[in-house]
Amino acid sequence: MLLSAKNFPTGSENEQQALQTKLETILRNEVGSDLFATLGTWRRILSDNQQRAKWDEISDQLTTLFKCGKSIPLDGPMIGVTMSLRDTDYLYDVAALFENNRSALAHLEIMATAWNATFGPTGLWMGKTFEPIDVGAYNEICDHYPPAVAAFDPSTARIGRNFFREPTHPDFLQKLGVPVLTDFWKLLDRPTSTTVDGFKGELLASNLRKEEAIPYTKTGGYFLSALGSSVVPEMNGKAVYQLNYRWPTLSPTFPMTRLVDEIVQIGEGVYLGQLVMASRHYSLGTINISLFGENITDIEFGTPYRPGHSSIFEDIKNGIMNIVTGRDTDSGPDYGYQSNGFFLMVDTHLATQAYGDDAFPFLRPRPGEIGFRELGYNSRIDAAVTNWSEDWHKDEELRRKFTTFTLEPSTNPNDGDVTKYRQEGESILQMLARLQKESSAASSHDDRIVHLEKFHQLFRAGIAPRIVDGRFQGQGRGYNTRFDAPEPVEWYGQPEPTKNFDYYHGATLNLHFGMADTLLQHSSTPSSFSFNHVANLLDEDKRGPNVLNEVWAHIGRFIFPWAGKSF
Repeated sequence: MLLSAKNFPTGSENEQQALQTKLETILRNEVGSDLFATLGTWRRILSDNQQRAKWDEISDQLTTLFKCGKSIPLDGPMIGVTMSLRDTDYLYDVAALFENNRSALAHLEIMATAWNATFGPTGLWMGKTFEPIDVGAYNEICDHYPPAVAAFDPSTARIGRNFFREPTHPDFLQKLGVPVLTDFWKLLDRPTSTTVDGFKGELLASNLRKEEAIPYTKTGGYFLSALGSSVVPEMNGKAVYQLNYRWPTLSPTFPMTRLVDEIVQIGEGVYLGQLVMASRHYSLGTINISLFGENITDIEFGTPYRPGHSSIFEDIKNGIMNIVTGRDTDSGPDYGYQSNGFFLMVDTHLATQAYGDDAFPFLRPRPGEIGFRELGYNSRIDAAVTNWSEDWHKDEELRRKFTTFTLEPSTNPNDGDVTKYRQEGESILQMLARLQKESSAASSHDDRIVHLEKFHQLFRAGIAPRIVDGRFQGQGRGYNTRFDAPEPVEWYGQPEPTKNFDYYHGATLNLHFGMADTLLQHSSTPSSFSFNHVANLLDEDKRGPNVLNEVWAHIGRFIFPWAGKSF
């Protein structure tokens, strides 16, 4: 079972049952039948600095899913999604004295706020790949550390690297992203064949084909991965798939000198990871000292990662703790590991679901990028549909979208089936355009609301949109849902990211005064001086032209060019 409280080592049966109840509540009330849509919604909230009040609740839900996830090894390339970042809580021990999970300083979430304001919308980090490694190279990288050597299994142990992508239309800070990482982390160009030099892992042709679903340009940031136990104290030694960036042989640069990723499976082809950072005993990097081009020495700032090797001060501290507690304290250093956020890994065969409008559309391949043609985005947009008013029927998905009504039983049982108004080969929009012409022609000399009856029937059978978290949602059927633009859009001359945005094109179908239908009502006792009498006189005559609609059609729409609404 992928998600179960049994996957988390609790202290008692009551604790396990409480965790299982919490999990079932999340699955029932939040996840439902669409895991991608739920994760997409959570990410949109976590990436919105205006919705900080909800961050703790969603982080708690992600923590529950992680605890209940199943430890399983990963292999080959995976699409990556940054869900959230959290500041390291250097005052955690002080906060714990007051029974708080995080200190007030950590609650500022400076890192998350800055990320959301800069690289959050761009899809800078695009995923990882997990490649085979032989036991000799593995042992050398982990410095023959016994627990790591014992964890090696050729079928599950991997060496991995990360994928990075150039933002489109980047601002000043975004322009610095990949170039700075390339120099600082020594990133390489995307490999296009198995014979490219410079990579630590084994480049497999099968993996390179799978990578075609991921639009990235640079790669690097190596890690060693194997099945293991969580290093976060609150995880009680939970089984995870662990990615360790910290080994000095991998030449990590800050902040990878602090980083250990932990991953579990939460759905078919969907994996949840937590970013784990050391808050103590880590290196800030090294500086090379040279003279006349000759390397003299490398000076390291901080403490290099050497598990199992503690300093003299750590040994003294552990000795004192052994006397006080009466237990044999581990002689290795206490790195003070903390969970610093969450990310997702998604199998490449689920790329179209991951890039869907209700999931993570900002990661979707753009024209010119690898993945755009490979996943078929070009065939639908570039080849099949060139004239949208006529060629939409050439594409199955567009044909289904443009001809599918979303209806519920009408409030008037006499209305009948309104789908009959759509003619063969006609889209719903084309149907509305035809009905608009018919109603305008009929009411041009006869201003009665009866000429709008077909629109009334369609309206009575339509479904009201949902409002979720204060945002217009459509009906969640894949059409007219929230949109995150993959790149900034010009608003009032300034490029801004488009997030959580609904934009709907608008068209005025018919305007109507309604005077003859509302004021000139029939009565059983008509008077020659009442509106009812006038109505009887008009009953056999034309009611006059629909002046409002005529004025709008010929003059008003040019003065007030309404084009739609945004939510």
